[in-house]
Amino acid sequence: MHDLADTHIAAPIDMAKFEPTRAARVANEHLKTITDPRRRKLLINFRDHALAECMGDYDALMATCSQKRQSYVVHSPTSNEFSQHQPQSYEELLPHYKALIDLNMYVIHTEIKKLTVGDDELFIDVSHHQIIPGEMAVNVYSIPEADPNAVYEMYARLWVVFIFDEDGMGAGEHAYSGVTSIDNLRRLEDHEIPAQYKSSPAKVADFFAANPGIEWPSE
Repeated sequence: MHDLADTHIAAPIDMAKFEPTRAARVANEHLKTITDPRRRKLLINFRDHALAECMGDYDALMATCSQKRQSYVVHSPTSNEFSQHQPQSYEELLPHYKALIDLNMYVIHTEIKKLTVGDDELFIDVSHHQIIPGEMAVNVYSIPEADPNAVYEMYARLWVVFIFDEDGMGAGEHAYSGVTSIDNLRRLEDHEIPAQYKSSPAKVADFFAANPGIEWPSE
């Protein structure tokens, strides 16, 4: 179990500290503490899923997902397009992640406070920071006060249970969050917007090219 004591109140972060690959790096470091083959397989899948998602590498992302079954659920007091329409099969997951990348909503910084790996599930308690266009804040997250022409940092404290199939492939995510509102958004000045948000999606291979010699076990 990876455990960092921290407040449960979400807050924005300094964009200079915004690091999309942080969750994958933490998971990779935590892998050093796990010896059980099944639990290692789950953690490796989570790590590779997190890396592919934050890079916007659609093919690598889908390669971490089970084609047998999927169950995505968002438990939140706020009802909106995002929380109401979650994929329940691999076929539904394909356009879900494609849209996430196409809409430029994959630029994220996930600060892991607690990480626990079981035999069939993996739990994380995180401070989640996502760069989103104002148009999505209005139309997807139902925040009418947002400026559709602006860019925002959306921040929240989340608890997420990742589910895996018998082969150790990702089979779903059950997320628990608080209310989503204008209070969870910080409008970014142009100089604060991460460079990744203004560029095209990258490949996982680009990460390894930029980090030669990094230890990244496959089993």
